[in-house]
Amino acid sequence: MIKYIITDFDGTLVDTLEANMLAYKAAFEICGYNFSKEEYKKAYGYRFDDMCNCLGVTENKKIREKIKGEKQKQYPKYFDKIKINETLLHHIASLSDMKVAIATTASKTNFDNVMDKVLHATVDATVTGDDVERGKPSPDVYIQAMKKLGCENPDEVLVFEDTEIGIQAAQAAGINNIIKV
Repeated sequence: MIKYIITDFDGTLVDTLEANMLAYKAAFEICGYNFSKEEYKKAYGYRFDDMCNCLGVTENKKIREKIKGEKQKQYPKYFDKIKINETLLHHIASLSDMKVAIATTASKTNFDNVMDKVLHATVDATVTGDDVERGKPSPDVYIQAMKKLGCENPDEVLVFEDTEIGIQAAQAAGINNIIKV
């Protein structure tokens, strides 16, 4: 029996693709790199360092930190591009007898900004990329979310995910009840 819901954030509960892409585009260009929507789509869903590796930005840590800092500065400028998945949000709210967590590999800063300024949702637990060592497709974010919810049996969890690497992460955590959004 399902007792817990864990939902991904970016691309699942909120459509942040365009806002993130525009913020990253501005940040990469400020730092002297070209950045296209096609490149971003192939790296979408990865943590920042993995995304940089995917995009071929393998320079020293100082360059990556500058890009990351610029992205965080730019991101709020594009919050008007974020769309809430109202259907999923209402569906989760209708299941009020279940505990709900958001599990994302987004940074805590970016996650908190969107939650505070756009979504305003209340959940039982959150796990961000800052809370785990490894990003998706590692199961870390889902394992940590289950711990925070007090869940000991992955068969009692229903996950909402939008990316293949997110689905792989949930499956690696032992979760088989997954709905691709």
